Amino acid sequence: MHRLSSGDRDALAQAYASFGSLVHTIAARTLRQHQDAEDVTQQVFVELWQRREALDPRAGSLPGWLVTVTRRRCVDAQRARARRARLDEASSLEWVGQHSPDPASVVEQMVVLAALESLGEPRASIVRMAVLEERRHHEIAADLNLPLGTVKSHVRRGLLQLRRHVEEVRS
Repeated sequence: MHRLSSGDRDALAQAYASFGSLVHTIAARTLRQHQDAEDVTQQVFVELWQRREALDPRAGSLPGWLVTVTRRRCVDAQRARARRARLDEASSLEWVGQHSPDPASVVEQMVVLAALESLGEPRASIVRMAVLEERRHHEIAADLNLPLGTVKSHVRRGLLQLRRHVEEVRS
């Protein structure tokens, strides 16, 4: 942990060699999908490197830190999977066949999507993550490696822009 916190890349490689299979096994058993487990494993070690300066051997062991972060990333992956499933279900052809959608609501959804695209990056992605994926601001900040205040500002300003755009279209 001392070598990692001082920025020693060899220490990161050693940590991966020693504990990569542990992280991957936890992720694979939790998520039951190989690709998701690989993604989580990568996220955990990227986060380890990004937060290396905050590592404190007195606060716990490296394997303990890795297991904790792995579990959190697995929960995030499961939530994202559930959100995608809900979105897929809502937009499936079966749903459309069972419910005749209100044309006005379809048009409004298209207007919102077009307005969202007009926000530009990274604002559009941040608003999508916060609103559509129902992610918390601190999660978005950690995943995008941005300050929390920046994420909050992007969400607030993005939502205001969306509201103005939708109001313009309505009038």
